Amino acid sequence: ILNAMKPCDYILPNHRQHALFLSLLDIKKFTAELMGRATGYCHGKSFEFHLGAPEEHMLPNGAILGSGGPYAVGAAMALKLDGKEGVVITCCGDGTTSEGNVHEAMNLASVFKVPVVFVIDNNGWAISQPASGQFAVENLSERAAGYGMRGVTIDGHDLFAVRETMEDAI
Repeated sequence: ILNAMKPCDYILPNHRQHALFLSLLDIKKFTAELMGRATGYCHGKSFEFHLGAPEEHMLPNGAILGSGGPYAVGAAMALKLDGKEGVVITCCGDGTTSEGNVHEAMNLASVFKVPVVFVIDNNGWAISQPASGQFAVENLSERAAGYGMRGVTIDGHDLFAVRETMEDAI
């Protein structure tokens, strides 16, 4: 994901994306944040759940499941209204896509035509619920059509496919 981003783009990861945090952030400041130290990105007050580093173009996430979507749409709307280049990329898990605020965010993103990319990490489980008991569609990307958006399903282990898909989306 990060390799496809331009300097004007922002990312709003979920709390489980340590690899992304480690790739984007200064390891000492990130570790300090996890240890609750004042030298961390949020002065040791956010841990990983609310971590934000605007200077690194990483927006903070909220505590509510799926809250990244509405935040990302708001940030993308700000970019659009300010006439700035860039997109906001927001990430969530497959189970999170069943939350109402995610659907609302996708709908508003489409209606307002804001520069936002929704990335869904599908590991086949929503906590302890298998995907087969959670979704009526085989691929979550099929839901995008309901919002007038393009949806793509790729193998997240294929780094080249991820980069190419992200470049196209951005």
